[in-house]
Amino acid sequence: MHILIFCLAGDPVAISLHDLLFQKGERELRLVSDAELAFATWLHQAGSDGEFFTRIRLSDGFIIEPAMIRMAVNRIPYFQMPHFINLADRSYAEMEMFALYISFLFSIKEKLPDGMPVKHINNADNALFFSAMALKAGMEVLENQFTSSPRWNQSKKLAAMDPRKKQNVSWHKHAPHLVWENKPVLFNEPFTNLVKADVVADKLFCPVSLAKQWQQKIKSFSQLIGRTVYQLTLAEVNGKYKFYSVNTRPAIIGGDALEAFSLLLIKNKS
Repeated sequence: MHILIFCLAGDPVAISLHDLLFQKGERELRLVSDAELAFATWLHQAGSDGEFFTRIRLSDGFIIEPAMIRMAVNRIPYFQMPHFINLADRSYAEMEMFALYISFLFSIKEKLPDGMPVKHINNADNALFFSAMALKAGMEVLENQFTSSPRWNQSKKLAAMDPRKKQNVSWHKHAPHLVWENKPVLFNEPFTNLVKADVVADKLFCPVSLAKQWQQKIKSFSQLIGRTVYQLTLAEVNGKYKFYSVNTRPAIIGGDALEAFSLLLIKNKS
């Protein structure tokens, strides 16, 4: 049975994870790119019991179906279908392809480290969800304010300005950073540093020392968001840390976290 890593072409984390698993003796192992899936032949059936069955034949003849999968990792956030020239057709095809792929993942959810938390697949669309769960887990969360007059002191480049003022050289230099009068934007509470910590199951890999209670808070947070492997970003404010964001498909994972990730996959032998 295979360990499959679904990823974008050239994904450094996926490649590193694949190589590490190979070094550990795994041979039934394969990277499967978004392009391979987009140009594959799919058979996707829905049974009367609501269960789905999928068989995917890649262009090189490799066949993917549930019975041959031991574990699978999903690192594909979207599909690109450039062979559709018309923009409307391409957008529609990409949405349909992603829907098909998600349905396939749902059919093998017991073989994914995180199962299939379909309600919050996209990081950007669910920042509010993650923040709410962080609060529920007992973490302090970095404050935000949607306004044209922030209560925190801001750089002069962010000062509210009347767009009718003379557009001189200085104006053009700083224009991308200006907050126009009566046009609110989202401000973050000021912070001095961002720290990225990798979470793999019950293990936390963080470059700074955190108070002991953080371990329990992060454990509760993982349960609330239904995630086993993700990257947690913390913001340092006045010497203490607050929740900033979550990335379920980080571009970089530390070596120790990658090792833990590989062990999480290979322990599920059958």
